[in-house]
Amino acid sequence: MSKEESTYNWSDFKNAAETIENKAGSALLRHFLGNSVAAGSSANADIAIDRENFDALAKELAVYANALALSADRHPGRMSPSMPFI
Repeated sequence: MSKEESTYNWSDFKNAAETIENKAGSALLRHFLGNSVAAGSSANADIAIDRENFDALAKELAVYANALALSADRHPGRMSPSMPFI
């Protein structure tokens, strides 16, 4: 979400994390309900093979995104030394 300190914007970072959170978890689970497979996509078929793991990952994604949004609130303005660049 940010490659260097000069491009970090805590509000943008928080908004991006909240967008991910809103599209993950139960929203993602609802999106992939059923066994219908879109033309040209193997996503639904692959998900159906290991639905339990997919459900767990979708929920974890929402938790991690929420943590990122909360972190942005704790670090308004500049990046802190505890926020390394990846």
